[in-house]
Amino acid sequence: QRPVKKIWIIARMTFLETIRRRIVLTGLVLGLVFLAVFSLGFRFVYTNAYEETISGTSGALENMMMSEGINALMLAGLYAVTFLSAAMGALLGADTLSGEIISGTIQTIVTKPIPRSDVVLGKWLGFAILLAGYSLLMSGGTAFSVWIQSGYAARNVLQGISLIYLESLLIMTISLSCSSFL
Repeated sequence: QRPVKKIWIIARMTFLETIRRRIVLTGLVLGLVFLAVFSLGFRFVYTNAYEETISGTSGALENMMMSEGINALMLAGLYAVTFLSAAMGALLGADTLSGEIISGTIQTIVTKPIPRSDVVLGKWLGFAILLAGYSLLMSGGTAFSVWIQSGYAARNVLQGISLIYLESLLIMTISLSCSSFL
């Protein structure tokens, strides 16, 4: 049976160390800028479309077109979030273990003999938790912005957010496995 406590300690250290890195701060700032620009752009488009719908006849066709337009804009925002989350996943795992082995910092991180698999699993878990927070902030922020401004709540948005997270988690896993292999 694996000592789960060691894995959680490495995951916590990895999480705290990664937060201090500039890449996470840069990704967070760029993500917040994206959310602000998306919200502002959505507001302009929604206000313009709403005014045109109000001035004309507001029949069933216009309401359906308005709903489909809002859905298309939200999907475009979530598509951009998918790209940002995938990029963050790739950058988190890149050069993690191989860089620590080359620079010698792995010896200070792992002071006791711990199996390599526990180190890799702990690092993966720390990155996965951080990536979950980032992905939830970005995709949830996009869906929340659309809901606040238009009252439109997409069906199955939680499943979509989960798929965005799983995609970025897969890319982070591949990146981390390549880093540990090399």
